[in-house]
Parts: sequence; C-alpha cells; structure tokens
Amino acid sequence: MAGKKEAKDAQRRSARSEALSAKGEAPLIKVKVFAEAKKAEARKEGGRFFVYVKSKRREGRANDEAIELLANLLNIPKKRIVIIKGARTPNKIVKIIPQTEIVAR
Repeated sequence: MAGKKEAKDAQRRSARSEALSAKGEAPLIKVKVFAEAKKAEARKEGGRFFVYVKSKRREGRANDEAIELLANLLNIPKKRIVIIKGARTPNKIVKIIPQTEIVAR
C-alpha cells in the first residue's frame, strides 16, 4: 500500500513541475475530460492530462469536478485553474495562473 502512495506522490510532483515550468508565463495544458466515469481521478500521460469525473455534463458540473481533480493532482488552489477553450467539449485547453497574478488581483 505504501508503494502505491509513494508512486502517486511522485506522479503529482512530476505533473506539477511540468505544468508549472514556464517562468513568468501562465502555462497552457491540454486536458481530456471523461464525464460519468465510474471512478473520479486525474492523471498525466505524455504531454496530456486525462481527468475522469463522476458528474454528468450538465450546468458545468463536470468542468467544476475536473478543475478540482486537476488542482488536487497539481497541488495548487482551484482558483489558479481556468478553462480557456473547450468548456462544452471533452478536449480542453486549461491555463494555470501564476501565483503572482492572483496576489495582484
């Protein structure tokens, strides 16, 4: 059981460092969201993020859950994640707002 937790923590650190690697710029990441999944989870494979949500595609519920799972994976606050493109489609472009921009607001 400890091996799975350590592997998951390593995956989180790797995903976060790659997603936040752009200096001073808000990085854009590609996300594919699968609604109505049996298990809610987010993971990174290659250069893309895959998010499985239990919510239905109604009234933005799947997007809200996807943002929450991404924030958990990247270990950042939800308010730093914004969907730039694809709010109504499974393929999304998501912007990670730098911490400095949040403080300035």
